[in-house]
Amino acid sequence: GGKDSAKKSIEDIVQVLQGGGNVLIFPEGTTHDGVNMGRFYSRLLQAAFDAGVMVQPLAISYPHQDGVHPHAPYVGDVELGKNAIDLIVSNDVVVHIDLLPPLNPAEFSCRKSITNAAKTAIADMVYKRHAINSNQIEFP
Repeated sequence: GGKDSAKKSIEDIVQVLQGGGNVLIFPEGTTHDGVNMGRFYSRLLQAAFDAGVMVQPLAISYPHQDGVHPHAPYVGDVELGKNAIDLIVSNDVVVHIDLLPPLNPAEFSCRKSITNAAKTAIADMVYKRHAINSNQIEFP
């Protein structure tokens, strides 16, 4: 969202983090097809700098013999309910959630540099998970 809504969100996230809680952020701000990755937005990662906590990148992938599982992407005109039902009734869905090495904000000059490091680590892992069809994967 806009700077004003992000500012309030960052303040709320900092409070949660300083209280010992965890926060999950999807830095793309939207969903993609699992073959391509979008831009990673860095604004909310400012909370990690402000709270002095580590950033734990996660790579989520849905490998399939044809690349990405056909029911995994929630993009375009797909309705959430239909997408959820398709995933639930599929008997061949595999989900990989990889915890990547934590990133210490103190080792980065700014939130954009830690965001780029997280995106690179996630892209590398997703690429490895889909290596069987690596010619189809694109990471801008």
